[in-house]
Amino acid sequence: MKEPWFGWRSHAVQDATSESSVPGESSDSGEVIEIKGDQFSNKSDEVTSLNLTSLDMIALGLTTAIGGHYFAWNAGLSIGFGGFLISLFLIASAYYTLILCIAELSSALPFAGGAYGIARVTLGIFPGYLVAVCDSYKSIIYCSTSAFALGSTLTFVTEGEVINEFSYWFAFYIFCLIIHLYGGENFWRVYSVLA
Repeated sequence: MKEPWFGWRSHAVQDATSESSVPGESSDSGEVIEIKGDQFSNKSDEVTSLNLTSLDMIALGLTTAIGGHYFAWNAGLSIGFGGFLISLFLIASAYYTLILCIAELSSALPFAGGAYGIARVTLGIFPGYLVAVCDSYKSIIYCSTSAFALGSTLTFVTEGEVINEFSYWFAFYIFCLIIHLYGGENFWRVYSVLA
């Protein structure tokens, strides 16, 4: 049986056209599911190591939080402190439950696939696809919210016209694209400087 292009195979489920499938034979081989990440290569010369410290992780957390998570706080506080506190508690409880579920599944299926990979392996291809689509939307909306907030802030600070926000958005996207294209140590240096 030819290995799929994405490097994932399960010995527990066999192809019906496979030569080894015998009628009445159990398809459960007792083997561990072997999963390789779609984007990873097995070539050792392509693997680069970064010497990241705890300060790099702190910088990542700061820039992520400042990059867009706290921009909604003012809108949340406009409904009142009590209502915002209740909604904050509900969202924190839901997120904590999500993290516990992902941690439990990660211990059962240890591989670098994130929520998409876990959904693909545990629920199947289509639910995994839906999780991947939602995760993509999350990233797109998060980046758009950050660009919008940055454009609004710069327009307010410079007392410019609202039409200039588009140029701020464009500059922000180009800056982030350049950082991600260079990647590696340059990415982490920029994160450290921004933090």
